[in-house]
Amino acid sequence: MTLFDLLVLTATILSVQSVITKTPSGDILGFTSNNVDIYKGIPYGQFSTRWSSATLPKSWTDTLNATEFGPICHQSGPFKLPLPLVESEDCLFLNIWVPNGNNSLLPVRVWLHGGGYTAGFSNDYDSENLARFSQSIIVTINYRLGLFGFFPLPNLNTRNLGLMDQQLALQWVQKNIPSFGGDKTNVMIFGESAGGSSVLAHLLMESSWPLYSSIVLESAGPFHFSDCKENERVNLKLIDIAFPECQSNLTCFQKIDASRLYQELTINWIKLWPCIGEQS
Repeated sequence: MTLFDLLVLTATILSVQSVITKTPSGDILGFTSNNVDIYKGIPYGQFSTRWSSATLPKSWTDTLNATEFGPICHQSGPFKLPLPLVESEDCLFLNIWVPNGNNSLLPVRVWLHGGGYTAGFSNDYDSENLARFSQSIIVTINYRLGLFGFFPLPNLNTRNLGLMDQQLALQWVQKNIPSFGGDKTNVMIFGESAGGSSVLAHLLMESSWPLYSSIVLESAGPFHFSDCKENERVNLKLIDIAFPECQSNLTCFQKIDASRLYQELTINWIKLWPCIGEQS
């Protein structure tokens, strides 16, 4: 090892230090890089079965190691990238960047990624510089996508599980962000493309109103939304063609491997977007 290599290694070690934050959900271990505390892969939601609504996880007793990103939600469609990342149905994780050196509460910015509601993930947005230069806490989240987030079956509790995941993440922020020095009364949600359309959806969802104070939409509009009944009418025919053995039976679909579901439904062009209506 040369002297230069040793100096670089020393500088790296000195610039990255461990940090533990105590929250109502439990202690969380992160690390500090360039005067920004970083926490990755924090679970904000859990669900018992495929296509069930998620709830806030129970508090943990051991310190949570939040130094690596969690798995991303299953990807599909034209926006899917050929990246060596772990995909999982258990993917409800968020990441937090907190700038150091502040004695007052910081504004909070929650980013909703784009990707046509079929692809995208929170890991894709390194928010270290944004947190430092804006002097605000940045939160990025995963949410269920495609057939696991917006499957048009008539016997689901909601067709918009992906949007409800986002709302659950905002609830987690309200509960825990003060422990990171964040102002829970100053939460902005912002997003691009499908993420921006999601922001618009939360503007329309009265149950989301107490969870944020401002919004920013980027390259977004209501074009992603469809009527729930019409969405069901069109897509159920295609679903039954792809899986004649299930005939729209939820229990049957819950037993099918995720890879086969995605393969068949992608071939048959099932529209997996949020919908609006009594069943949303």
